[in-house]
Parts: sequence; structure tokens; C-alpha cells
Amino acid sequence: MRSGDRVAEIETDKATVDFEAQDDSVLAKILVPAGTSDLAVGSPLAILVEDAADVAAFAGATADE
Repeated sequence: MRSGDRVAEIETDKATVDFEAQDDSVLAKILVPAGTSDLAVGSPLAILVEDAADVAAFAGATADE
């Protein structure tokens, strides 16, 4: 994914906001499935890494860690 690509669309009761990648990166793990509701502010949604070789290190990661 390239800097500026949309990573997620976050919907609240008042607005829908696109979250964009800040740097070039690789999506290593999605921690929260699409459509999940009632997440606390600051909850991790996904793990992005700089190098595709680092993806395997996050295979077992969960949002609880």
C-alpha cells in the first residue's frame, strides 16, 4: 500500500472518516473485522509493516495484545 491509500473507513454516530496510510507499508494483519461496532477509541485495527518479510511475525497477533 502506498502513502495516502485508504486503510479504513471509520464510522461514528456523527461522521464517517477515511483513515489513510501515512507511509508506504504492507498490511500484516487485520485485527478487527469489517462491520465491528462499539470499539473503544484508540483500539488497534490492523498492523502495518514496512517490509513484507515482517508479515509472518504478526500471524498470531490479536487486538488484545
